[in-house]
This record gives sequence, C-alpha cells and structure tokens, in this order.
Amino acid sequence: MPVRKFGAAYQGSKSKIADEIISLLPNKKYFIDAFAGGGALSHCALESGKFEHIIANDLQTKEILEAHFLWTPKQHLEFQKRWITKEEFEQTNDLYIKTCWSFSNNRKAYIYSKACYEYKRLLHNAICFGNYKEFEDYCGIDLSEIDSYDDLNERRKAARRAILKALKPYSFKETINSNTHIPKEIYDAILGGNKDWRNLAGNRLDYKCIDRILRAETLETSKNVENMLCLTNLERTKQDGKQSKSIERLQNLQSMEASKHDKCVKNMLYLANLEYTKQSKNVESLAQQENLLRSKSITASDISITSFSYDEIDLPEPNETVIICDPPYRNTQGYQVEFDNDKFEQWCIDKSAEGYEVFVCEYNIENPAFEEVWSKEVINTGGGNKNQKKSIEKLYHVK
Repeated sequence: MPVRKFGAAYQGSKSKIADEIISLLPNKKYFIDAFAGGGALSHCALESGKFEHIIANDLQTKEILEAHFLWTPKQHLEFQKRWITKEEFEQTNDLYIKTCWSFSNNRKAYIYSKACYEYKRLLHNAICFGNYKEFEDYCGIDLSEIDSYDDLNERRKAARRAILKALKPYSFKETINSNTHIPKEIYDAILGGNKDWRNLAGNRLDYKCIDRILRAETLETSKNVENMLCLTNLERTKQDGKQSKSIERLQNLQSMEASKHDKCVKNMLYLANLEYTKQSKNVESLAQQENLLRSKSITASDISITSFSYDEIDLPEPNETVIICDPPYRNTQGYQVEFDNDKFEQWCIDKSAEGYEVFVCEYNIENPAFEEVWSKEVINTGGGNKNQKKSIEKLYHVK
C-alpha cells in the first residue's frame, strides 16, 4: 500500500509519519500547528476529522501554506505546468517557487544541474504540453503514446514507462558488482541530446542505471560523476594489460546476448513494476500531496493560516485546544534561523501548566518534564538516495 503524502515538499516534513502522530493526539476543537512548515501535520489533521478548526502557523512559510491549502485546483495545475528557469529561481522572492524548485527543498540551490537541465525541460514540456517532437529530436525517444492520458500524474507515469520501453533492448540482465552504474559516455549522451546513445549503449545498461536516468539524478561535480560510473569491460581490460584476450572475450559475450535476451527482459520487467518514486520532492510531488485536499472544499471555517513566532500565537481556550510543535531540532543544521530550544521547552511547560495539551516532535529531549509517547525509525532521503540516513523520530507529551 503506497504511503500517503501530506503537505507541500519541505525540509523536515512529517508527511510519512503524519498519520501516526495525529492518531495519538486527543480530539479537541482546535488544532494548533505551531511550526507548520509545509503543512503536513495540518493537512493530516484536517482530513482526520478529529478537530473542528486547524490553525497552521509558521513564521517563515505562510506563502507555502496558503498555496497548499487555499489555491484552487486551476491554480495548482497552472503552477505544476510552469517551468522555472535557473535565472527565474535566483531572482524570485516567491517562497513557494524557492522551495519547490530547489535541490532537496533547501531554497538555495536550483533543482537541476547543467548536465540534465535541457533533458528535464523538454521532458516537462512533453508531459505538460504535448511537445513530443522536441523531446524526440533531442534524445531519440518518442513519448507520443502518453497522449491518451489527461491527468498530469498519469502522463508522468506513462512517460516513465515509455522511456523504459525505449531503453529495455539496450540493457543487460545483471551486473557482477551491485554498484555498477551507467557508463559516462552513455549518461552524457542521453542527457546531452545525442540520439546515437543506442550505439554507445550496446548491452551495458542495468536496471539501476536506467532508473537513475528516469529520475535524472543531478550530478553536481565531475567527481560525483566519476563515483557513479563504472568502467566498461574494454576499459578494465586495458588496465590489466590483457587487451587482445579481453576483446576476444567481449566478442564471445556479444554473441551470447541473443540467448540471454529473455532473462534480460525479465529483469527489466522487474524495473517496470517498481513503485514510481520521485527523488527530489519537487513540484512533481505536489500534485500527489494535494489530491485529497482538492477533493474537498477548504474554507476559512476549516483552517486559518498565520505567521507568528510560536510564543505569539493567539491561542484559544486551553480545554479546547491541542498544540503540536515540530520546531528546528536541537543540534541540527540546515534551518535558516537560529532557534533557542531551551526557551522553547520552557514555553511548552508554561502552556501545559495553563491547561493546554502540548506535544513536541524531536530526536531527543532530556528535560524530565517531557514524556516520550511514541518513536519510529525513519529514512531521510534528502539530497538523493545516495544520502539516505536513518533516524529515530520521537513524539513527546509535556507532563
């Protein structure tokens, strides 16, 4: 069963665990999301039906929250279809654009590298506007079969299948080294618009490297490129000084390809059945995150969006209110403001003393006034699958 997605893409989003967190909170009239960020917890709380009114507050992300919760379906669709250039990204002050079109949603670095920019732009135009010829002229892959789909997400999935179908005959069934990836000249050819990539590819692509192409992972530096590439068989044979003998072996391997084709196809079908994932959590992911919100009418009576410091929020009556806090975690980096965790923890204690139910998300809180009520190991893929990190997310309740 696919994991539900809540809120807009945002650093530190609780989208993957929002369901579990909200299920642990008591039913109250008011739900206060004091550090709403991309709105994942507010989104989930809104759909849970446990609360009459949601207050999504964040000192920095009001534009993101308003776009996510209050835009019309037409506005969302127009935003998804819009291509933002690197120049536009660098010049804009629009926080929603800065978030959706930045690498790992850090609002600093543009999402695509120079190496894959044109490929991604033309793919975007093919999916959103039906400009199939430009994409085919660029890299030799025909995407016109996706024209039978109207929904943007279905068109993206269909484009992925079409690219996979084009690459399938040029892949081999397995690799000796599980870390083998696409050879540099083939990667450069496909993303660089060389339609002769098929001749370069031969039978050397495995399912991992094809998935890498489909997700168009950004290669920031030449060093990163080298780390992702494997030496071709011929390059290896040159290194060990046995070139002529190895060439003969290569020729023998090539003659065996026909008999191996069925197994090759079987392995590629495995890739075709892989769940459709989106590495960058960029604008493409927003459509899935917003589908359920757009299926119901969101009005001012359902949700309020505010932009205050957590200690300046106008709170309703204590016995009617639950407060959830997902602040910048202690001893972590990447947030664009300094945060006083000790001051924040004292505020939580004070609010609890006034009668509010206060819950806090953190990795660890040593203050004895906070009781751990839930924990779960999660995998953070910010910055790409290569940078996966495991952490223990915890939910605390102020005693």
